[in-house]
Amino acid sequence: MVVLATGDIYIADTGNHTIRTLSAGQLSTSLGTPGTAGATDGTFWVAGVPGTAQLTSPRDLVANAAGGIFWTDGGT
Repeated sequence: MVVLATGDIYIADTGNHTIRTLSAGQLSTSLGTPGTAGATDGTFWVAGVPGTAQLTSPRDLVANAAGGIFWTDGGT
């Protein structure tokens, strides 16, 4: 998981193939489809709308100074 300066927490939900966001007490799926592995490029969460990319076992989240989120993924 990684915590941004905004206080938002991003969590690699490896077993569910998603990245989750905890913001203002609300947990949401930012990227991926829960329970469905995939390897499809797509968008990340923008303005509360989940992204379209599909992940396989995301992990190792990091953030840069601008708030960009990066992760490793087991997808092929």
